[in-house]
Amino acid sequence: RVDVLKDELQRLESMTHLTKDEKEYLIKEKQDVLFKSFITVLEAVSQITRSPAETPREQTYQKDYSKQIEAAIEQLKQPIILSIHIHVGYNFDRYKTKKKS
Repeated sequence: RVDVLKDELQRLESMTHLTKDEKEYLIKEKQDVLFKSFITVLEAVSQITRSPAETPREQTYQKDYSKQIEAAIEQLKQPIILSIHIHVGYNFDRYKTKKKS
């Protein structure tokens, strides 16, 4: 999905007939579609993680991962800003996951 978003950003950058606002709107819409399922799953995991722990393992899991889960949700919800991508280069590594071998 990250590669799809990268390709879309490059394609939108080359569209001179669109304004910057139109491009950013389209990027936000595509980002929402591409990452919606990830966000939904993470929000469900977050909700479960916030419920009272019943075992020591659950307590450890909450302690170790609840902040990371919340941070991931917030990061995935942040819009990609076209001007940052064009001028600085966008860090897509924040969305990368390890590929299964």
